[in-house]
Amino acid sequence: MLRVTINAKLIDLSKDTLDTYIRSSQETLIHKTIMYFEEWALQTTAFRLNVRNLATVKFIKQCQPAPPMAQHPTNELTVDYLTSAKKQFAYYKLLGEQTMSQVSDEALFWQYNEESNSIALIVKHLWGNMLSRWTDFLLTDGEKEWRNRESEFENDMQTRDQVMARWQVGWDCLLTTLDGVQQADFQREIFIRNMGHSVVEAINRQLAHYPYHIGQIVFIGKMVCHERWTSLSIPRGSSAAYNADKFGQPKRREHFTDELLR
Repeated sequence: MLRVTINAKLIDLSKDTLDTYIRSSQETLIHKTIMYFEEWALQTTAFRLNVRNLATVKFIKQCQPAPPMAQHPTNELTVDYLTSAKKQFAYYKLLGEQTMSQVSDEALFWQYNEESNSIALIVKHLWGNMLSRWTDFLLTDGEKEWRNRESEFENDMQTRDQVMARWQVGWDCLLTTLDGVQQADFQREIFIRNMGHSVVEAINRQLAHYPYHIGQIVFIGKMVCHERWTSLSIPRGSSAAYNADKFGQPKRREHFTDELLR
């Protein structure tokens, strides 16, 4: 039997009549509207369910249990997550490279004003951050003692080759580290400036940070290229044709970056 407290009164409901609806826990919420409780209020009790917020209590007289959510083994979830994260990092790396390939050597060092960063300085900052975060990713704090963040915003490069060398070193550190992350590592705690993160949180933190700076690189590229800029996404005026092509294909499981990273 089930006892429900409504308006400070105990109302007894037959457990048998609710077995169809309450399957696994006394804490399961009853659905629909409160008025349906009146029809069941004359029966006796064995279990107690305290309902504090009547606005959330609803009961459906005829309902089917919700189908169970698909269950995936933890190892499949973490492998899928890691694969997706690596593809997204690679995608943003590609956007940065496609932008810098359109920009002249001189424009790599152009700054809108003294408070703004050039593409070269953004690359240097990404390089410093990546080396710090991903070196000994599982073992040491992500903010390394040897990192000099302030110097990352002081330009000491003169050529495209120097810029691209730092770009590649940073990304190599990141992607090589991710390739080495194993299933068991997802149980570990990662610290960044003494703040604990799960492995997923630590990866997500950088997966949000780096696209922020890649967006800056792309924006600067569009400004300095003017009409010579080639769109990196869907060009203006092409959305309808792009969608028609996509929706003209059968539904399938595919990461959005797959066609770009092939």
